Amino acid sequence: MMGIAKLRKMNADIEESSGVGLCTEAKKRQRGAFTLLELLIVMALISAIAALGLGSMKFALNKGASSKTKALMKMVELGLEKYQLENGEYPEFGGTGTPTLSTFDSKGSWLLYEVITGDGDKSKGGTNAANGDIDTNETPLLDDVFTGNDDKFSYVEKDSAGNFVLIDGWGNPLQYRRADETDYIERNGTYDLWSYGTVEDGVAPSEESWIKNW
Repeated sequence: MMGIAKLRKMNADIEESSGVGLCTEAKKRQRGAFTLLELLIVMALISAIAALGLGSMKFALNKGASSKTKALMKMVELGLEKYQLENGEYPEFGGTGTPTLSTFDSKGSWLLYEVITGDGDKSKGGTNAANGDIDTNETPLLDDVFTGNDDKFSYVEKDSAGNFVLIDGWGNPLQYRRADETDYIERNGTYDLWSYGTVEDGVAPSEESWIKNW
């Protein structure tokens, strides 16, 4: 009777001569590694997950910026109504130059800063320059908002001329124009107040995307 060891050897010889054994070994080696197709699939999945994460983050940031802008505009509207009651009209820009911030006209936001905070009056043609703080001789229109409130500085930035201006949630100057200004077609009948919203590459989106008071 043929021994078991001899049978095993004969079987091994047959597999080797037929190539079966080589295929079996190759399959064993393949089980321990990824194929190119599998790697491409994994990379595609990772890219898709990353894109979803970035999209969600961008949406959340824009939503937060929008909420901040709307809150600021409500405060500004309160201040403008108080100014109108005290002066019989809404403020009008009387400064000089054409300052900008983030490529956008910042005259209106310069005027709004000085009117709302009481810090300076050069935007109305005066001689007192703003210093970024509310001094004892200056009276803000909205005491509870700007006096002793560090959060006010998240709404304030300097423009290209060094003027303090009010900025929206995206860091761009808040826009303001009085209705009867020369060479301006008003939308609201009293004054127009708006933010351009999400700005990409320094280009404002269409008016439908603005945050506005009309």
